[in-house]
Amino acid sequence: MLVSRNGTAERDAFPSYGLRGYAEIEHIKAKLEDACPLTVSCADIIVMAARDAVYLSNGPRYAVETGRRDGKVSAEYDADNDLPPPSSKIVDLKTYFSFKGLGWKDLVVLSGSHTIGRAQCTTFASDRLYNYSGHVGQDPSLNKAYAAQLREMCEPGLADDTTMVEMDPRSPYTFDLSYYRNVRANRGLFTSDQALLDDPWTSAYVERMADAASPDEFFADYAAAITNMGRIEVLTGDNGEIRSACAAYVD
Repeated sequence: MLVSRNGTAERDAFPSYGLRGYAEIEHIKAKLEDACPLTVSCADIIVMAARDAVYLSNGPRYAVETGRRDGKVSAEYDADNDLPPPSSKIVDLKTYFSFKGLGWKDLVVLSGSHTIGRAQCTTFASDRLYNYSGHVGQDPSLNKAYAAQLREMCEPGLADDTTMVEMDPRSPYTFDLSYYRNVRANRGLFTSDQALLDDPWTSAYVERMADAASPDEFFADYAAAITNMGRIEVLTGDNGEIRSACAAYVD
């Protein structure tokens, strides 16, 4: 994900367009290389940085597993094929997750990550606001007042990648339960957010978290789900490499 290579790496794929923080990861890597060269992988840095970002946003504090090595291949088509687009319906989301050994609970819990962060208009405006299912008009499942607010920020045909929208306008910098309250109120930003209401299991979880007085259950579930995700296709031992800079392979 961190490799930069002539516009053909994973970071160049459409699902990766909204990612930020590459410079911060490189800064962390440089500090680690000064202290202990070729020891901590970029893959582990991402996992630990994500943990710290969640905790510093008033989210859970959880342990992380380390010992990963970095991959030697980064291809745009891998991200296109492996990451569900924001326009995904529930059946597609469950399929993508199942291919990686994750279940419905991992899906609905990890979707809760959208309680912080921002998204580009290009990732949702067409199918949610202007061209739902190939027809003129907004997605009928989207709250009308919320849709009107989004249209003020995201004009039709806006193709730049600089206009950003908070994924959770209730509390965009706090890791909390408001994401689930947004989804229940038909205020999920992405089609993939709203799709959680189209499955009995994920919908029931959304309802329970939206009504919860405390985030404790969500926090415990999140720690488990993100640990599961962190175990997907891990390279260890003699596989992969430890880079000196995250944006470039060793060779």
